[in-house]
Amino acid sequence: LRSASGGLSKAQAVGKQLSQDARSMQEQAGRQRQVLGVYRLHSKTARAAAQGWRSRSDQRAMLVSLDQLWWQLRDKLDRYLDTAEEEVKHFEAAFATMADYEHCSAGFSNLLATYTTSTAVMEESHRQLR
Repeated sequence: LRSASGGLSKAQAVGKQLSQDARSMQEQAGRQRQVLGVYRLHSKTARAAAQGWRSRSDQRAMLVSLDQLWWQLRDKLDRYLDTAEEEVKHFEAAFATMADYEHCSAGFSNLLATYTTSTAVMEESHRQLR
């Protein structure tokens, strides 16, 4: 029995075989661990990239929302400025009519009509401001 297995007893041969198999399995486990490590690294990288995309997507969505709010606000501001400009024009006309009235080149009915229009425009602009 010793000569057939290279001078080893049966127990020694089994022990040697077990030791080789254990080393082989350990090496295989190490390779599998490396493969799993590659997969884990890829998974982490993919997850980080997805979070980056999501973060950029969230940022874009936030900027789009902010842009929409800005243009809504800008539209309201423009409408108010247009109304305020109309108010100023009507008051300028009222002051010109008052100067004409003082110089007797406009009648009281003209002054009253201009004043009434100016007051109505002023009330409208104040209503829009609220």
